[in-house]
Amino acid sequence: MRFGLRTRLFAISMFPVIAVAIGLDLFFIMRTQKEVENEALNELDRLSKAIAVGLERNKARETTEASRFVKEVALSSGLRVTLIAPDGLVLADSEVPDDKWSKMDNHRFRPEVMEALSKGFGSSVRYSNTLSAPLIYVARVVEAQDGAVVLRLAMRATRLGERQASIHKIVFSFTFVSLAVIALGMFTFASMFTRRIIEMQHAAERMAQGDFGARLEESGPRELLGLAVAMNRMAKSCLETFNRLHADQRLLRTMVQAMTEGVMVTDANGNVVLCNKAMKDILGLDEPVEGRPIVDLLRSPEMLDAFSRAQKGLQTEKEFSLAYPTNRQILVNATRLHESEGVVMVVHDTTTIHRLHKMRRDFVANVSHELRNPVATIQAAAETLKDVVRGDDPDAKLAIETLLRQTGRVSSLINDLLNLAKLDSGEHGLRPQEVLLREVLANVLECFTAPASERKMTLQVVVEPEDITAFCDPMGLATIVSNLLDNAVKYCREGDSVMVKAFRGKDGNVVVEVSDTGPGIEAQHLPRIFERFYRVDKGRSRELGGTGLGLSIVKHTAEAMGGNVLVQSTPGKGTRFQVTLPAPQSEPLRH
Repeated sequence: MRFGLRTRLFAISMFPVIAVAIGLDLFFIMRTQKEVENEALNELDRLSKAIAVGLERNKARETTEASRFVKEVALSSGLRVTLIAPDGLVLADSEVPDDKWSKMDNHRFRPEVMEALSKGFGSSVRYSNTLSAPLIYVARVVEAQDGAVVLRLAMRATRLGERQASIHKIVFSFTFVSLAVIALGMFTFASMFTRRIIEMQHAAERMAQGDFGARLEESGPRELLGLAVAMNRMAKSCLETFNRLHADQRLLRTMVQAMTEGVMVTDANGNVVLCNKAMKDILGLDEPVEGRPIVDLLRSPEMLDAFSRAQKGLQTEKEFSLAYPTNRQILVNATRLHESEGVVMVVHDTTTIHRLHKMRRDFVANVSHELRNPVATIQAAAETLKDVVRGDDPDAKLAIETLLRQTGRVSSLINDLLNLAKLDSGEHGLRPQEVLLREVLANVLECFTAPASERKMTLQVVVEPEDITAFCDPMGLATIVSNLLDNAVKYCREGDSVMVKAFRGKDGNVVVEVSDTGPGIEAQHLPRIFERFYRVDKGRSRELGGTGLGLSIVKHTAEAMGGNVLVQSTPGKGTRFQVTLPAPQSEPLRH
């Protein structure tokens, strides 16, 4: 059972008071008991002196005289009176019949008698076997007419007990009244103290429920005053923070609702806490979805898989076709917000982008196809003119050579565009198979031996082991290596070296590496060199006849065969391209 603060504070404050009161009562009772006994002894001593004077004029040893004397004294004083001979023989006793005096025990060794015989006066408080009751005794040696006797007076202790009881009653009554007054004061103080604490508790509960307008009265003891001021300051600060957060939340919700991308947020249990209009349009939802399980709203297995992976802490990005409510292409990004705090899913409708890309690919393919025949015709006509024109007309010869060179560039550009269009559409015609790399690389390298020699460049090929094979299309591999070698020979300086290596990577896949000691590529160009028509040095590229499509063809061809391509370059030291291809009987690489 738990007691409240007021009860505990009251009990803690009253405990020492009650303990002190009990201690004082016990001390006072013991002290008054002793004082009462001393007062009774003094009274008995005074009476014994007065009675001794009367006894000195009587004969104490004569039975009749002694009996009369003790009975008269006992009757007048209300005390027990006993006359005892020095040898302990009882001569008379007011509480015992006359005929039984001789049969009483010898009183020689009673404490008060022994003390009186030795000092003249003695006293004791003890239990009387004769009367079977506690008594207070005083004894005095008196010289009677017929010899010395011991006069003993006794008072019953019950008489003292009645007096002590009345004193105790007064003490206990005073103590009870005092404790009641103190308890009332303590209870009042505890109630006043805890009332402020309870007020603070109620204010804190209101704040916990979102009522930051609660305020405490700034009064009372210094400690409680300081606490009240601090709580009021905290409530004001919380109110300002809450209003700011509420405004930020409204702004965030407005921004999310205005987004063209679909956004859905769930809690840790998978229930929807936020869903904007774009997401509802994508999923074909009309009714409110907040609070509903997300698994009841997603009809696409791909979206459910992305959500499940995100719940496990795996950031997921997937692009796929969504058939309901309308056929569209979407890109889903799903990630867990924090540790076990829910999932946020962002959906991009890429239908228009894909349609535009298709239109662009179709346009490029159609234009390239339409230009291919006219350019070929122009090129054939120029070659015919070259054979017809005599060598004595240098201007005509120069014009024909220029025409041939430019039609060659246009033809090369058209072929590259057509190849990219085929790669984009998936109609590339690549047929991966087990290919012996040494043969393909040797054939490609042979085509670049003459251009490299003209520029005093060194070409090397290293295949380790020599019988290494890759799962790829031989023509596709030749296209990749040819484009990389073409760039290396064109852009390297005279005397530089180019090396082609083939080896097995750490993951078991096959790596074809083309590296050179040329001028290298600046770091800001590396993220974009695989883009179409992107040129690092535009002026020199046009001078050398580059189309800006070679590296894009390398990237798309490698990916079409289940591989990927990476580049590393250090300005002034050279560039390294690494094309990773699947090994035979292995799955395509993930990229």
